[in-house]
Amino acid sequence: MPFSSLSTDFLEVTKPFLVDIWCSQSSLVHPGRKWLNNGLKLQQYLASLVYVPEFVSQTTPHEHKMPSDNDRPVVLARRIETFSACHRLHNPCLSDEVNQKIYGKCNHINGHGHNYKVEVALKGPVDPVTGMVINIVDLKQIINKCVMDVLDHKNIDKDVPYFKYNPSTGENIVVFIWNQLSEELNQRNQADLLFEIKLHETEKNVFSYYGEKTSSK
Repeated sequence: MPFSSLSTDFLEVTKPFLVDIWCSQSSLVHPGRKWLNNGLKLQQYLASLVYVPEFVSQTTPHEHKMPSDNDRPVVLARRIETFSACHRLHNPCLSDEVNQKIYGKCNHINGHGHNYKVEVALKGPVDPVTGMVINIVDLKQIINKCVMDVLDHKNIDKDVPYFKYNPSTGENIVVFIWNQLSEELNQRNQADLLFEIKLHETEKNVFSYYGEKTSSK
């Protein structure tokens, strides 16, 4: 009976004996697909004993055409992180009385804390090779460096120089995060990907920033 007519089950049972045959005839090399990981020659020798349908052996890969720069899909990629921090709403340029009137209980001298949630959204064309707008591993490292290491478990007013004279409102924090990420992405020539920063201070208080500024006149 020709080898091509043998069943796969039969070959599975006789594999150990085929290995011995190969060891005694190691010069035999037959083209074929991989079967075992015991050396290339052994793989090729055993593969030659397995029946492969003709339509499989003659199949050629489909030609793939890379999309042009004008034909690449644009996707919004978003990553969410959480951090905990405390702060006090207070503007040192104003009197204590005015601060109390503006910020109310959030101006308490001992401050208060939040479990913040920050969403970082990048928008850009999908790379035809990697299939990504940005490597998520890289994005995670960028957020850790620019946001988590700076704000997580910190007293925002005392530990972050930016807030020495800028009240640590949700508006100012979301702008600060944007600036931090924009600077880092710019160093990687990816600043144009930054689309939105969304900061959840509480379940009800949410702030979004898109890098917009009032136009100078």
